[in-house]
Order: sequence, then C-alpha cells, then structure tokens
Amino acid sequence: MAISNKAVVKCSKCGESIDFEVFRSVNAHTDPELAAKVKSRELFKCKCPKCGNESYVNYDFLYNDPDKRIMIYMIFEENKLKDICKLLSSKEIPGYTMRVVGSQQSLVEKIMMFESGLDDRSVEIGKSVMYYNNYKLFKEAGVSQIRFNHREDGSNEFLMIAGSKLFARVGFPKKEYDKISSLYGDRYLALAKDDIAIDLAWGKEMYDSVVKYGRE
Repeated sequence: MAISNKAVVKCSKCGESIDFEVFRSVNAHTDPELAAKVKSRELFKCKCPKCGNESYVNYDFLYNDPDKRIMIYMIFEENKLKDICKLLSSKEIPGYTMRVVGSQQSLVEKIMMFESGLDDRSVEIGKSVMYYNNYKLFKEAGVSQIRFNHREDGSNEFLMIAGSKLFARVGFPKKEYDKISSLYGDRYLALAKDDIAIDLAWGKEMYDSVVKYGRE
C-alpha cells in the first residue's frame, strides 16, 4: 500500500504556500494508478493555485513492484544516498533486485528498463560504450545526459540530452544489448551482483574493466 503525508511547499515562482501530498512509497501491484503517476512524474508535480506555475517536488521515495520483484529507492542527498547504498548492499531480500537513484528522471528510466525485461546493468554499459566512443562529439555538443527510452513500437533507444534539449536519438537494438550481456557475462556482472547504484559512472567502470582485461 502507498504511504503518504501532507506537506506544505513554496511555489518557486511567487512564493505561495501550497498544500501537497507527499508519497513516501508506492506499491505498483496494489496501487497501479499511483504507479502510473510515478512513471509520468505526475505524482511529484505541484501546481500553484495562485499563479499557475507547475514544478516538481523532490523528496525521498520508494517504488516497490512485487510482480517484477524490484525496489527502487530515490534519494536526493548525496551523503544519504551513499549511506543507503552501504546499508542495502549489506542486506538481501531473496528474489528482489534493489536499486538506488538520485533523480526523478533516473527513477522513471530505471522502471522503464525493468518493465522492458532488460538487465539495467547491460543497459548502463551500453550507454557508457555509446558515450565514450563518441566522447569528443558529445562534449563539444554539451551532452550531459544519456537516457534510455522504450518506444511504443517496442524498440529501444538512447536519448542524448544537451542542457534541456534533445541533441540526438540513437537506436539500441536487441542484438547490441545481447552482445553486451554476452561480453560482460558472468565474469563481470557476477562481481557487481551486490551493486545497487547502477548508472553511467558504474557502466564506465565495467566498460574500462573489460578493456583493461582485454589488454592483459
């Protein structure tokens, strides 16, 4: 079941006090409508009744999908995020995959990966391969983010974000995903089975480990 509490937030534009319902956790099985609002980020959106300004409210949150056997924690404070990672790495819920993310966009992206039936570790490595093989181009273009996207036609792609604008779309076909999963396979992914902060930086570490191993 969902856990929530009432809070008062300030409008970022006019300073008006706004009553807002903060959901600390949502269970995708028992609360599918709320889960849909998580994926659209509607759950975190706040509209000022005075000036009409819309903004997203950041707060710590847990997304639990017992059908997919995943728990994703969204933590915003960096020090707290590190502490949560250490705590969760020492615990194990049989059959569950646990992840920690630091933004709403990363939460939505992570849910999308799992609902697409993909191993998020292979996806993040795929991002890293894409980014660092085109590092000069992306750096000159100001690309600061690479986001995974599952399209309505069932295909997957990476979105290259420069600032707040979309710089490019690059397909991420299943054969490429399968190639990465095979290449990194048991040797590397098994070493990272307890890692829960799986992101682009993590993907680069794994990518570098294969490059280094191939040279030895």
